[in-house]
Amino acid sequence: MNFAIFLKNQRLVSNKTMLELSADTEIDQALLSKYESGNRMPSDKHLLALAAALNVSLHIRRKEFLADKIAKMLYNEDYPFEILMVAESRVEYLTSKRALQLQELTHEIQQKLFDLEDFQKKWQESKPMNTLQLEKLKEYLI
Repeated sequence: MNFAIFLKNQRLVSNKTMLELSADTEIDQALLSKYESGNRMPSDKHLLALAAALNVSLHIRRKEFLADKIAKMLYNEDYPFEILMVAESRVEYLTSKRALQLQELTHEIQQKLFDLEDFQKKWQESKPMNTLQLEKLKEYLI
């Protein structure tokens, strides 16, 4: 289902007229009409307003929106499926790169934890003051 049909169906399911949706979203009626006819695609700001007004998850709305946008971009291309396969591999690469960054961060955090444990051992080995000594020092300083 393309975004325009999805949008119109959600408006009808919500029992809203174009005028009511326009009032709820503060989006001009003519622009809403263009969205529903597929002549224009909404901005992120309008997408958010539409999701709220129609009580639809922004995730679902964004998925439909992006799928339609990509389909329109590839419609006149000679090799649309090959382009999608290349794009998919790039998304997989970028996603795995993000995972690698998370592992590096995790490694950095692990190193800091080891450093902290090392510090604790050194502190204990230096035999810090016991409770009685700390109490006496406190009395002296106060």
